[in-house]
Amino acid sequence: MIQIRRASIADVDELLSISQLTFVQTFGPHNTEQAIKTYLTQNLTLEKLATELVDPRAQFFVAIDNGQMVGYLKVNEFGSQTESGLSNSLEVQRIYVLKKDQSKKVGQELMKLAIKIAHELKVNYVWLGVWENNTKAIIFYERFGFRKFAIHTFHMGTHPQNDLLMKLIM
Repeated sequence: MIQIRRASIADVDELLSISQLTFVQTFGPHNTEQAIKTYLTQNLTLEKLATELVDPRAQFFVAIDNGQMVGYLKVNEFGSQTESGLSNSLEVQRIYVLKKDQSKKVGQELMKLAIKIAHELKVNYVWLGVWENNTKAIIFYERFGFRKFAIHTFHMGTHPQNDLLMKLIM
């Protein structure tokens, strides 16, 4: 039985571990080892995660299975979102679930929670970015009703890559 609770600063080490492991599992096979290491040291650090955890416009929730953290959700209200100009919306910045636990419907429960939060905040839509080569995630989001509305280019090392921006109208 998956339990979900609000994360606290005390969870930062486990959140970092899950963040780095899931990132490597997703992007590692498609990028150089150096590009992955550089990304991790610049973007998924203990300091950055701790700062995100205390941001009043961001919310973290952890998924627990048999006493072990198996994934987490991070949502951002306007003002803390990763793209500018998307007012009256909620960003699902991360739904990270350990590969070994993905069959337990952890991601579904976390997404349901994100949509519930969006309803409570009375936003017009929920949006997210997903790497264009992460077909499994794209299908998952489409099942919830998310549709592509833009593309965002980012660099993994020196290689440009695209995130599909997808939204769910509330």
